[in-house]
Amino acid sequence: MRVLHAASICTALFEALLAGSWNGWPSLQYVLEKEGIFSLSCNNQESSKFNKTENASLVLATTTCPAAEARFNSVFQLSVAWLNISTILFAYVLDRHGTWVARTLCCALLTTGYVLLWTMDIERSWILFPAMALISSSGLLLLVTNTQLGNLVPQHRSFYVTLINGVFDSGAVVWLVLQIAYGNGMNPRVFYALMTGVGCVFAARTFLLMPRKVIPQSLLHKELSYGINECDWKKRTKEENLSELAIQSKGVALENDSQNDFDTLANERPSVPTFKSCLRSRIFIGHTIFYCACFVRYAFVMGSMVTWLKTFQDEVGVGFFTEILGYILTCGALVAPINGLIADLVMKYYRSRLDNSNVVILRGLLAQVTLTSLLQVSLSVTLLVKVPLISFVLLLFFKSFLFGTAFNFVAQAFPIEHFGKLMGVTQALVGVSSLLQYPLYKVAAAVKNGFMLVNTVLLLSSIACLSFPVCLYFKSFRVNLWSTPRNRSPVLDAI
Repeated sequence: MRVLHAASICTALFEALLAGSWNGWPSLQYVLEKEGIFSLSCNNQESSKFNKTENASLVLATTTCPAAEARFNSVFQLSVAWLNISTILFAYVLDRHGTWVARTLCCALLTTGYVLLWTMDIERSWILFPAMALISSSGLLLLVTNTQLGNLVPQHRSFYVTLINGVFDSGAVVWLVLQIAYGNGMNPRVFYALMTGVGCVFAARTFLLMPRKVIPQSLLHKELSYGINECDWKKRTKEENLSELAIQSKGVALENDSQNDFDTLANERPSVPTFKSCLRSRIFIGHTIFYCACFVRYAFVMGSMVTWLKTFQDEVGVGFFTEILGYILTCGALVAPINGLIADLVMKYYRSRLDNSNVVILRGLLAQVTLTSLLQVSLSVTLLVKVPLISFVLLLFFKSFLFGTAFNFVAQAFPIEHFGKLMGVTQALVGVSSLLQYPLYKVAAAVKNGFMLVNTVLLLSSIACLSFPVCLYFKSFRVNLWSTPRNRSPVLDAI
């Protein structure tokens, strides 16, 4: 069984790396521009250059016109918006029908996205819109389904969740490999075909190394049977029938027992908070507002980085710093585990000193939220004083800590039965809030010293985000509020 757990976790990390390919959009855009995608929207006499290679009969177009760049920007913005908003739909399927059904749908969409890329050409450039929407949304759902594997290592759950989020962020290396291979003469369609095959491998992994439903938070390793062990339909049907008989026998026994024995059994059985109570809890509302505000800060930086560099660098400097940024952002898998390791160490410290597991969990989450807030403030300051290299490093840490903290917070603070739906609601609200970057960019580009004005406003917003960890601090150290039993893991019961 330990081998099955290790195989599930290791393959989940590899899957997250390939599923996070949308993070490397600039590299893909470079290749697509070379292939002439959206070149028909340009005036060929104004800004398109067509060259024939010595050994090829196809005409390749390098397009630099504003119309084509606007199309590429629209593809990225719409895919990011759909990536976040669609999560709530996929998450409902995950919680309602289980991991197998959700992942089968996800793998089908991912494979369809790469098939669409394979069929795309200059005349059918519009295919890029649905292709990237499918690839980005299905990639995030794969990450959501793999998050539950952290329950296999409860002592290191935070480390695992942040690690897999960091690996997902490092998925930018996928399109970077395509860019390098394309420069060496590889046809992009060969790469798309390989990624289509990867989608089929993900589908096979669903039934071999993932649970049919979900992995509970409190289930012990020796009691856990999933993946390939659940593929024996006859055995599973027999076990379900035996389980039903056991429940019926237990029901008869309870009817014959005294009322006191029944009350004792009911009190020992932990109740799961409803999805509605989770949504209405103050800790979820505060976390969602905090996550949305931080994501607006991140989205504005990523969307306007090149324009920001142009305000104080020449063309050579912009190219140099943009390349440096690309290499730095691929290191997310190295940085993100630091966040989870800190949370696990904090919880380990308090676990030996406190009897209430809810307090222990909340103080671990407090450490993550506090570090994320401080990184956001530091990033805003360096952007104001225009220090590119330090800003890039802080952006790497802030991005890795932000997404790792968001996933780990929901995974630790709320019941696993509602994880998919809660994460879906959070991502949907984040997707809506990310649209604020458009008016912010318009102000920064149109107004004199606009970037200084917008970054000042976002600095004040970053400082305001410190109020959330402050509230968690006072809640976590008011131990008298924590009266739930030790076996009640949802932190929201204490708030």
